[in-house]
Amino acid sequence: MIVVNKCDLPGADRLETELREQINLPGARRVSVVRAGQGEPAGWDEICRYAMGER
Repeated sequence: MIVVNKCDLPGADRLETELREQINLPGARRVSVVRAGQGEPAGWDEICRYAMGER
């Protein structure tokens, strides 16, 4: 899992897009990209579930 923290700041959308394009290549293991930051409670929930082993 890769966390884009402070996703409410300028440039976060671009970073998330670039990360997804670079890490989720055909034939590669799927890696989650999660947005986290102010106003993104769903992202924090997903991070907590991942940390607790509920992938």
